[in-house]
Amino acid sequence: MIRLRNATLGHGTTPVLHNISLHIRQGEMTGLLGPNGSGKTTLLLTLSGVLPPVSGEVLLRTASAASEKDAVQFTPAAGLCARTRAKKMASVPQRPDIVPDMPVRSVVLMGRYPYISFLGGYSAADNEAAENAMRQTATSQFASRPACRLSGGEFQRVLIARALAQAAPCLLLDEATSGLDIARKVEIYDMLRRRHAQGLTVVAAIHDLNLAALYCDRLIFLKDGAVALDGPTRDVFTEANLCRIYETSVRVFRHPDCGLPQALFMPAHTQRKTP
Repeated sequence: MIRLRNATLGHGTTPVLHNISLHIRQGEMTGLLGPNGSGKTTLLLTLSGVLPPVSGEVLLRTASAASEKDAVQFTPAAGLCARTRAKKMASVPQRPDIVPDMPVRSVVLMGRYPYISFLGGYSAADNEAAENAMRQTATSQFASRPACRLSGGEFQRVLIARALAQAAPCLLLDEATSGLDIARKVEIYDMLRRRHAQGLTVVAAIHDLNLAALYCDRLIFLKDGAVALDGPTRDVFTEANLCRIYETSVRVFRHPDCGLPQALFMPAHTQRKTP
């Protein structure tokens, strides 16, 4: 789906991540983790095409193999126009500083811009995609309300709806549920898992380690300008790895119902002191 080859990523000429090589495969649900400032947002902005790499290549899958003998075609992202990239990837950013003073339905319909001709308006298919996206994110009740009058968590769900309306095969999320209560987080990630089961590729920057372990099949940890860990959740979500990445005491146990790994952090006042 997306490949990075020996890519150094950053803002302008200031590198944040050095010599990164990654392959985001079609149909994966990947969690992007790491301490604050480790480069998660920079990586997502580069994958989406907003930031060009300082050096190296970012490649997007543009065609599938016609037969087993043919190779899958990848194209440098820099060579694709914004409309083409938007048909392949949708992004949900961290909450923006400015919230538009327009109805929620109009905000969600903005996700349909890759499919609209320069002289045409929204089609019945566009409106249906927007309505379906609002239903999936429980935002239909806000459809006529100005987006600027929503709470932070409500507007974050609107941004997710806009991305779903875009109908791209890959979804990039940057702390997309950070402003939501736990019930809404579970609703959103349950919905993403359903979409993932239908073929959606998801790359999500997540601060909540336990949420990531419950929903993501692959975890990528960033630290000190590099990929520190990359692998299946059950393999990399260990006490030793989490203690090293986050430089704090962690205990990992298995969820009693599903068996997936979960983490407990150990505040200093709770740790036993040896005599």
